[in-house]
Amino acid sequence: MVRATVGLLRARGLHGTGLMDVLERSQAPRGSLYFHFPGGKTQLASEALAVASSAIGDWLRRHLAESPDVSTAVTGWLDRYVIELERTGFTRGCPIAGVALDIGPEDEVLRQKCGEALAGWSGLFAEALRREGRSAAEAGLLAESIVAMLEGALIMTRIQRSAAPVRSAQAALKLMLDRAAAISS
Repeated sequence: MVRATVGLLRARGLHGTGLMDVLERSQAPRGSLYFHFPGGKTQLASEALAVASSAIGDWLRRHLAESPDVSTAVTGWLDRYVIELERTGFTRGCPIAGVALDIGPEDEVLRQKCGEALAGWSGLFAEALRREGRSAAEAGLLAESIVAMLEGALIMTRIQRSAAPVRSAQAALKLMLDRAAAISS
């Protein structure tokens, strides 16, 4: 049910993901939903966000470890994300953004899960940037900017059904990171 929810959140966001859709997609018996998730949709979405956040974090960690620098890692990561977006007809975006855009001020649990995901990803980038010799302040600023630009580009890409916003973000991030590296040297 959690994996089914992640897929639905990527495609439909929180409000477009119904519990009956989750049951249908996961082929789980109807009674199992509230047995496993007594907190209902909020608990299910919260667990789905944790799973998605962890998977994306693992993906980012791999790219950062395999790349000579953060700039190259971001470029390669976005190349792969574009392939996924194009493969799905630009219908599957980031599940964190899909929920974040739907929650209201009363949805504290989900707001916190989204915040933890974004902060975790920023932390991965900041750590990698510090390893490149950036100060903690510079690394934090750049890392948060990377995540903000990535999420914004992914949202725009879904709206426009074009890879152009991701490609623009990719070029801008490369320029920003390469210039920041030159200044730091």
